[in-house]
Amino acid sequence: MSGPRLGWLLGGLGSLLWLPLMAIVWMVQGGRLFPLLGLAVFVVGVAYLFLFAPWRHPRKPLWALYLGFLSILLAGGIVAVLQYRKAVSMAHVEFLPVLWLFAIPFLPFSRKSWSELYPHDR
Repeated sequence: MSGPRLGWLLGGLGSLLWLPLMAIVWMVQGGRLFPLLGLAVFVVGVAYLFLFAPWRHPRKPLWALYLGFLSILLAGGIVAVLQYRKAVSMAHVEFLPVLWLFAIPFLPFSRKSWSELYPHDR
């Protein structure tokens, strides 16, 4: 497996790893719904990484594939915020830095696809 493929898979798995860990913590704290939601988002994220890997859709723009995965990560964040909704006040959350984090992966790719970036990786 090539470096870019490992980057997609291992980077994606690494960014999802916090979800099952937090689900365990929430379960130990006595939660029922949010641990299941956290695990569900994790499973959907792992499935997305494999089903929508850029080399499986070589002509699709990379920003579209990243947008789908980032949506799953955002869903995990929403589950975490809902779990701690009593402890987190929306007045204390600064959303601008978070929005920049979602925009950064799209900047270098624009309309590039996997086949344009890695023409010999088939």
